[in-house]
Formats: sequence, structure tokens, C-alpha cells
Amino acid sequence: MLSDGSEFSCVTVDISPGGISIRGPRTGQHGERVIAYIQNFGRIEGFIKRRARGWFAMVIRASDNKRARLTERLEWLDKYRNNETLDRRADERVEVDQVTTILRLRDGSEFNAELIDVSLAGATVNVNAAPPVGAQVMLGQQPAVVARLFEGGLALVFELDNE
Repeated sequence: MLSDGSEFSCVTVDISPGGISIRGPRTGQHGERVIAYIQNFGRIEGFIKRRARGWFAMVIRASDNKRARLTERLEWLDKYRNNETLDRRADERVEVDQVTTILRLRDGSEFNAELIDVSLAGATVNVNAAPPVGAQVMLGQQPAVVARLFEGGLALVFELDNE
């Protein structure tokens, strides 16, 4: 999406943690703010650095945390494409940006949690809490179980009603 609100389909030509080049029907102006929703990466924001007919390159504007996640995702995709790793996910994950919710532990304590990504099966959140793996929690109104801990957050598996 360009700064005038116009949206159109594009093709990602190249991407790195610092920038992305895009082919599309409109190129915007040098320095113009762009918000792109890129498959496998989610929302990416930045400014047009270079442009020519039919393409533009933008510098990515992101927090250190978002840039680190982008770097990790690029490394994983490279390994996946080279058959060096498998995708064990049953459901596609969607990256989200600046969505906060509440993580509630069984003892009633609550923590603000920032969603990193979410799927039908679970979610990954940045949160200042470290319940043990296997602990039952509530993410918003959704019951979940802690599947994995990482620095600054948790991976959760949703408990689905099987009725």
C-alpha cells in the first residue's frame, strides 16, 4: 500500500533483513512510505529508496525484534528450500504486528502479551512470563498449553473443543 492508500498485487523480487525489491504496476515516489503484506513474512513497512519503471526497492523500517524475526524466517526459508529442514507445522502461521492480548495463568495472574504469529493450532507470543512447558493458560479467551519457551516469550498450542 502506498501512502495515498492505493493497494495492488506485487511480486517480491528480493528480500533481506534491511530491504526488499518489489515488481508492481505502480512504483510510488522516492522516500514514500510503503506497507507491504508479504506471504511468509507478514506486514513489512519501509520507504522507497530506489525506483524505476515497474519496480521499486524499499528500506525496511522495523524494530530490532521484528528485524530479528525476519532474519530467522529468511534463514529458515533458505534451509527449507535447500531441503535442510522440514516444515512440521500442520497449519499455516500468520505473522501479526503490534497485536496485544492478555495471557492468564492458572493462578489468576495476568500478563500483557504481544502476538508474534498465530495459526489455527496455536500462537507465539512475546510475554514477560515463563510458565513451565505443559502449563494450561488462557490467551485472551482461548485455552492453550505452553509448548515451548524461548527468550522473551512462549509458543502455545490451543486446546480445541472436540465436541
